[in-house]
Amino acid sequence: MNAFLEDRHVQRVRDVQQTILELYKVYASQYDKERKLKIRRVYDLIPSNLENKKKRVIFKQIEQKPWKEFNDYADEFEYLSASGIALEVKAISNPRFPLKESETKNLLKLYLNDVLSPLPIEVKSGKDYTSHSALNKFLGNSEYGISKAIVFSNEGNVVMKNGIAYMPVYYCMFLSHSGDDSGDMFPKLEELKL
Repeated sequence: MNAFLEDRHVQRVRDVQQTILELYKVYASQYDKERKLKIRRVYDLIPSNLENKKKRVIFKQIEQKPWKEFNDYADEFEYLSASGIALEVKAISNPRFPLKESETKNLLKLYLNDVLSPLPIEVKSGKDYTSHSALNKFLGNSEYGISKAIVFSNEGNVVMKNGIAYMPVYYCMFLSHSGDDSGDMFPKLEELKL
């Protein structure tokens, strides 16, 4: 953000982001020499695993060995999560507390650990950006106590409906921390001068 504010050049921001990613790679593999290559490979696959149709880690892609399973890489996933480099998200069959009871051990995703907000955010690429059953289920669970969410899409309008702000994807630059202990990063629509 500071790189953009200094000279308003998007490419400089991309350069800073790329440098951060490269530093994460170095950090991810420097401590465990025996598993160094596997850790780097798992880390490098995080973006592509988020883009694949199954939306989860495909274990055979890690070393191009189709017989490999979750148990073959459990230590590597644990290392990336425990070190704070990646966030591990397991599939949940029933979104109720305690979540541990309904998680599926071998169905998971990894995210790069650069997210500080408890606010649910979804990014949609198609015209059905208002269709989001998982997000609806999440918001509908009163045990979470979360009533707001954001859906970013390629749509040009900003609309607020049932606690969900539908915004163009470039509005993500307006997310900001409120400064209190709630961790709320929900953009104040009145500040967007709509």
